[in-house]
Amino acid sequence: MAQERLDEGLAKVQQLFEMPENRQADAMSGAFDTLRLGIVAAKKEESILNGRSKEEMMNAMKVCVMIGQKRKMLKGRCNECLKIVLANKSWVKTALTDAAFIEQIKESLDKDTETIALLDVPAPVAGAPVEETAADGPDEDEGVDPPDVGGYEGPDIVGLLKTGMTNMAKFNWEFPHNPLGTMLDDATGAFQSFFEGLTKLTTTSGGASLNKEPAEVLAVFESDWANLLGFCLSMYQSTARRSYRSRVKFVVVKLQELSPSFNDEVGKRTDVPWITIPRSSWSTLPADVTAEAAEPEVEEAPPVEETRAVEEVVEPAAPIVPKPGVVWVDFKRKAYTTSALTKERGITFMGFHDDPKAPDYQPPDKWFSYVIDRVQDPHNVVDVVIVNKVHMDFVRQVRVFCTALAHAHPRFIVVTRAMAKDFSEDLGIEQDSIVKDWGAAAKLAMEEVGIREVRRAAKREA
Repeated sequence: MAQERLDEGLAKVQQLFEMPENRQADAMSGAFDTLRLGIVAAKKEESILNGRSKEEMMNAMKVCVMIGQKRKMLKGRCNECLKIVLANKSWVKTALTDAAFIEQIKESLDKDTETIALLDVPAPVAGAPVEETAADGPDEDEGVDPPDVGGYEGPDIVGLLKTGMTNMAKFNWEFPHNPLGTMLDDATGAFQSFFEGLTKLTTTSGGASLNKEPAEVLAVFESDWANLLGFCLSMYQSTARRSYRSRVKFVVVKLQELSPSFNDEVGKRTDVPWITIPRSSWSTLPADVTAEAAEPEVEEAPPVEETRAVEEVVEPAAPIVPKPGVVWVDFKRKAYTTSALTKERGITFMGFHDDPKAPDYQPPDKWFSYVIDRVQDPHNVVDVVIVNKVHMDFVRQVRVFCTALAHAHPRFIVVTRAMAKDFSEDLGIEQDSIVKDWGAAAKLAMEEVGIREVRRAAKREA
């Protein structure tokens, strides 16, 4: 019976996506109702979720997300369905093939950190190497600095920037709010293209590939700075793309840093929904001192309402207890796959493989997005980021972003055999944050997490 219910629901969804877009809205609620019966039945018979085509799985999840966006009263039911199907590895693997859709799912799930954590892994890549097992004693690769592979081709960067600007202009520089059809995805893709181009442009290798300074490359877009800013602010206000807010801030902050004319445009607006410290202070990065680590901002609980009837007193909401996170970016995959951090259940641990020749390679914009998306997240914070010496551009990007917006800085730990004195003080990395082996990096990371956890607990009790 459960099998038949799910089959019927998936068939209804398939019929829905075969309809013209102008007819989908009327049929979507009925398709979801039928689909939900089948998915709920899968709670008792999990096996019926197996053997589904990628198209069936993706379309079913899309319907759940779209209904939740359109009909707030049904969001709980939609999230219930997402939670059930994402407990199945095949459905998770399918969702991970579409990065933009992953963000929509996270947006829908909101505070369901347990289910969201299932999606916080790099997308699986065919042919990825088998997971290594930890070896006894030090590894010969520990602390060896990876080669500087040169980064990006100039045309790739310029193409991403131009594609983003051209496609944002197609929406009259206003982010759409219609959850049906492809408009949201297309507009998001346009912004993402510009974001990726800007991230690559502001790396040392990216700028070198163009033989130009970043400001010179961006000058061609100056006539549309006001339009771009308008698009970014309208996207920031979109409830369907809240998970992109940190990336929107990065684009605005980075352009303020690189382009005086863009900074002037920001100064003309009265509707910028965040506050930055004076631009002249961004170049001065604070020292990476553990004792001064800032805490993530959380919403304060509402005050207790005064009333004569004791039973009507509204109790303050329980304080948010964030889950600490550690990010590890390394040229050697086994640096993080064999780390003791993989066994730490009290943290969210994320590794990124920075080897362009590897099948599971993740480019810098992916690491950067992951970190800055959690800078303001009161539920998941990144306390520590472990990197190699070649990742100083990434370090600077994150630190300038956090400084400009007065956010907490993660502690950066560098694994390298280079001398600690080789690192310039303007990056704010203390010498005791530079280590020569993976074990020392993991130990230092957990010490930092522990210190910040104690401080957060004290703040909650104050």
